[in-house]
Amino acid sequence: MSYIARGSAHEAQNIVIIEVVTQYRFVYDDGVFRKVYSPFSILDENGQTVINSGEVYDRPTQIKIKPGHYKIVVKNSSGYSKAKEITIKHGNRFQVITINELPAHGGGA
Repeated sequence: MSYIARGSAHEAQNIVIIEVVTQYRFVYDDGVFRKVYSPFSILDENGQTVINSGEVYDRPTQIKIKPGHYKIVVKNSSGYSKAKEITIKHGNRFQVITINELPAHGGGA
């Protein structure tokens, strides 16, 4: 899944593509095992939701986002969550953000 920001050419110069790699599980689907990546939310410095992503099949979500400070919150299928603070800087064109695995039972962020 890819979220696309719309705007002027100037705004496009201030956009960074990030790939959010979350915990995944395998699901058997029509003779093939597929990866299903966990859903996540991206919050701005004020705690406002910028983007919500549901479960995504086969590859991590790529998002176009403006530089700034954000928090990514990931929940696994057991309802446990983990948060990671990130800084997206001007000049970067592509950035991979990896959220470490969540516990299957117990714990949380």
